[in-house]
Amino acid sequence: MDYPRETDVLDKKKGEQLARVEEGKFKGKIEFKNVWFRYPNTSDFVLRGLTLTIYPEERVALVGGSGGGKSTMLNLLLRFYEVDLGEILIDDVNIQNYDLVLLRHGMSLVLPQP
Repeated sequence: MDYPRETDVLDKKKGEQLARVEEGKFKGKIEFKNVWFRYPNTSDFVLRGLTLTIYPEERVALVGGSGGGKSTMLNLLLRFYEVDLGEILIDDVNIQNYDLVLLRHGMSLVLPQP
């Protein structure tokens, strides 16, 4: 617990103007641009160059076997982890530029198992 985390919900990036969005006011465009990701302390990439655009009002299903990256994509979108390469944008704004608390308040995540 004493080690600094890569993403800290309380760290407001001192001196930077973070994008703000009113709760529930995202337009809904989500982009993964050439996203590469590996979990901490591992050498194998889980996502390799993922590029995907989801437009507002579009319905998308993430389908695949265990270890296919479905939950990883959601964890990255909510910034529970940071990408190694590439970027994720919501409404054309890089998610790293959003106030983290407001980013998470603007979305909902329902897991399949309690």
